[in-house]
Amino acid sequence: MDQMVLATQNWLNKTYGGDPRYNIIPESQYGKTGWTTIYALTRALQIELGIQQTSDNFGPTTQSLYQPLVREDGICKNQFYILQGALWCKGYNTGHYGTLIDGKYYIDGSFDESVENAVKQLQSDAGRSSQTGIVDLNTMKALLSMDYFVSIEAYGGDENIRTIQQYLNGNYENYIGLRPCDGIYGRSTNTAMIYAIQAEEGLPTSVANGNFGPTTKNCCPAIPYSGVQKSYTGTTYNATKISKFIKLLQMALYVNGFGNTIFDGIYSTSTQNAVSEFQKHYALSITGTVNLGTWLSLLTSCGDTSRSAIACDCATILTEEKAQTLYNAGYRYVGRYLSGTIVGGASKALSIQEMQIAFNAGLRIFPIHQGSATYIDYFTEEQALADVESAYTHATNLNIPTNTVIYFAVDCDPQDWQITNNIIPYFAKIYSTMVNSYDNKYKIGIYGTRNVCSRVCNVGYAVSSFVGDMSTGFSGNLGFSIPENWAFDQFTTVTIGSGTGQIEIDKDGFSGRDKGIGSLGTSEINRVYYNLQEIYNLALAYKNHNIQEANILTLQYLRHLANGEYGVDDIAFDKWGIMAGEIDGNFCLVLDAILSNLDLSFTDPIDNSVSYDILHMAATLNALLFSTLNEEFSAFDDLLDNYAGWTGDTLTFARDIRNNNWTQEETNQIVCSSESTSSFSRADYFADADAINIAQFMKNSNTLTFPEIFLRYFDQVDLETGRLYAADRTTRFMDAMGTYNTFLTTCDTIIRSDIFPYPNLRNLILNDGIDYSTQLDMSMIAVCIFIGNELIREGQ
Repeated sequence: MDQMVLATQNWLNKTYGGDPRYNIIPESQYGKTGWTTIYALTRALQIELGIQQTSDNFGPTTQSLYQPLVREDGICKNQFYILQGALWCKGYNTGHYGTLIDGKYYIDGSFDESVENAVKQLQSDAGRSSQTGIVDLNTMKALLSMDYFVSIEAYGGDENIRTIQQYLNGNYENYIGLRPCDGIYGRSTNTAMIYAIQAEEGLPTSVANGNFGPTTKNCCPAIPYSGVQKSYTGTTYNATKISKFIKLLQMALYVNGFGNTIFDGIYSTSTQNAVSEFQKHYALSITGTVNLGTWLSLLTSCGDTSRSAIACDCATILTEEKAQTLYNAGYRYVGRYLSGTIVGGASKALSIQEMQIAFNAGLRIFPIHQGSATYIDYFTEEQALADVESAYTHATNLNIPTNTVIYFAVDCDPQDWQITNNIIPYFAKIYSTMVNSYDNKYKIGIYGTRNVCSRVCNVGYAVSSFVGDMSTGFSGNLGFSIPENWAFDQFTTVTIGSGTGQIEIDKDGFSGRDKGIGSLGTSEINRVYYNLQEIYNLALAYKNHNIQEANILTLQYLRHLANGEYGVDDIAFDKWGIMAGEIDGNFCLVLDAILSNLDLSFTDPIDNSVSYDILHMAATLNALLFSTLNEEFSAFDDLLDNYAGWTGDTLTFARDIRNNNWTQEETNQIVCSSESTSSFSRADYFADADAINIAQFMKNSNTLTFPEIFLRYFDQVDLETGRLYAADRTTRFMDAMGTYNTFLTTCDTIIRSDIFPYPNLRNLILNDGIDYSTQLDMSMIAVCIFIGNELIREGQ
């Protein structure tokens, strides 16, 4: 209980309790600031303004009749009581602690210097450059709201976002009023940023509405600006205006999780890189320039609804004609429902026959389960049991492969507390039932707003998000960033085709994280991906949702699974500890107890003769992403990384040459062979090269997870080459090294150089005191010949 809030409530009830225009504050709310008290203060003000039909809203009539309040020493009146009460409810000390009357405390009705100072403090907290202490319309509206003007750290308040909020209030108050400055990016701040764009475009306050509509789109400048787009009045933007747009761009990037805290209005390299990262994460064309589509994705959930898409979802059963329409229109991934009916009673349920039609047309399917999930009371644990049983039964009867993601729908807009009380327990029951009752056959995905998807996935009850971004007005979309693990992003409804091929679909953005199913068999790569995702999700929770640290921890656990071959738990200074860091034994013990049925085996998708060694690849990748702890080698971290991969294998292969007394010709035939069991087999080479290639992707992104890049590398086509990423592993490896000639020079230095640190590094690997100089030359020659031949083969 807050004593001064209680004093405010006492005064309100005593003063207006007999007026039918006022709603008495119930005792259950005594001493608590909340909407009940704010509504009571609002109605009290309306009564003082002479309004007969009062309401809880600070509406147009209240705004038109309100006159600013100014300091009047020695004067008490009811509007001053209301002012004091509102300040106390906002947490501002008026300096007047109330008086005791008939056993109750009451506020007083003065507006003196101490009250004026409280008003000035609120105005300062709200970002006004000039604090007058006059309670004008915007100040009173801010007081009679549940908005906060100080950072709420307990609820995730961010001082940099608060700086943005204060900037918006300080520069665009005529458009937005005084909006919250609590450090939390939400609907209000998101709308304020659109108003700011409209203000810079020159839209009058009578035209600007906070919606990114046709006029706003037409006037929105591309960055860098070439003079094409014009302001509302038809003029080109000058450098000062463009700088303000860039500042808003930098702020929009930050609230979406990209860029830094430099809001200087300069389109620097770092800002351009942040734009590229944002475009990459949202599956937009990566140009580094800010076109309209990028602006829309930054500030609206649906983004540019005219953009092309290769994924969609629909309630219509696919016929051969409709499937062909989708394929001809460029679609490759289609979301379909496992069961149910559409309005009118027609079935929308998927069948084996329909899936085969889709597969024959070149389409892949991602399955959706949706009951009557359109209202919050639907989401109970009992309903979860029924839904997961239904989804499992239908998917199994359809012969949908193990480890396929099934998206369970939340087709409404729950508030944050409803997500806590209803949605999360519902998904907890779905997850635990799938794991414990159905042998974890299918992976749990979620369809819903950005906030719903993020919160459910962050606690580990879903592995993939299908985001309902088309509902731009939903509170769970506006002001929220797209979930890190989004796979599909529903953004608009269209009808395509004609005749029997005509079909209505929802267009979906496609991130590549979930490719659905293209046959009724089981994909090894998808199975491994979902196993890796399970490890990663636990690592992410363990590392408090730090993506980079969770990636490293996932790789450490894979090293742990090799039973000491790539380092021992909690040992920092053995060979692998120096190169890749120690393994977190605590985390490994936890996972060993949870993950008893991991299956990480798969055949290399390019060379089916090779059983892929993912533990070797993970160990090498771990070293590439780890900065050495050994001071002796700290300046040579990049060199040391190679010794955890191809360099180390080249060295140990020399021992094989000596032990077996191979000739150079035999060495050339055996190195990197799929038939040999040497220290440098083809599986070893694939692991070494792929680790370097995957490291390049991961070093260029702060948001890319190891499971995601695994799936992309082994199961997705590079749009630039038209081939699987892994199909060009040697070409990519050489690109990372520089050129083939650079690689040859590097090999020669590694094998022959007597300058520090090369002898030390060779000794780190071989460490047996034997002279392998002849065999090292033979090993190097064989490796260089093999890689040269691989480059020629891939070039064909």
